[in-house]
Amino acid sequence: MLIRDGVLAQKWHLAPVKEGQRLPMHAKRAVENIINQPNSIDSYRSFWGQLLDEALVGDNGAAEAVFDGDLNKPLSLYPVNGFSLEHVKGFFTDPTFPRFCQVTEGYKRTYLDDQDIFYLQRTKTTDTPFGLSPLEAAFYELQALFDAEGYAHRQA
Repeated sequence: MLIRDGVLAQKWHLAPVKEGQRLPMHAKRAVENIINQPNSIDSYRSFWGQLLDEALVGDNGAAEAVFDGDLNKPLSLYPVNGFSLEHVKGFFTDPTFPRFCQVTEGYKRTYLDDQDIFYLQRTKTTDTPFGLSPLEAAFYELQALFDAEGYAHRQA
């Protein structure tokens, strides 16, 4: 909570990627509107706080992207449980293939294309879906403890 609140309290602004490049004012305002009011329910703090919490604990965060068609705010973002998403095998060989699959109650699967989901990962790794998160570290600690106990039990 301390890290999340500290990050959310920081002042931010949009800047062009390349030096000397200018952002059109209407595009800049539209992006600021999306960031400040991601959807009709969540505020800046509630929405981005959820994503930061998931990123700090599980190394991922996700939001569903819904295109509204309004020039002042063309996109709404709705938080999605990042732990409910799985990477779909085959995406990297065929870009038309869905990128993510959301597994919900009753193991119902919903496939999501790249433009449907905003996925945030704090430390990107290829060997584990949760990167270097505290959740992943705790899992490996417990696994090592159980392995050591199993070895001690077999030796006894």
